[in-house]
Amino acid sequence: MSSHKKQHWIPDTYLNAWCDPDPERQNPRRVHRYNTNGSYRDYRPPSRIFTMDDLYTVLDPDGGRDLKTEHA
Repeated sequence: MSSHKKQHWIPDTYLNAWCDPDPERQNPRRVHRYNTNGSYRDYRPPSRIFTMDDLYTVLDPDGGRDLKTEHA
């Protein structure tokens, strides 16, 4: 298991408003993406966009993850 945690810089709860609303689809939780010129690019679930490993994680001097804030 990876020691890293994906963290959103745009909250997942905000991305929910942009998800495909059709519950009949195989995966209704997806966001359609477009290129800057307006052409269709693809779609992704919100868990795979606007994320970065350990974006807000505080690291110890030895490089370990300090999770005191997240556990509080």
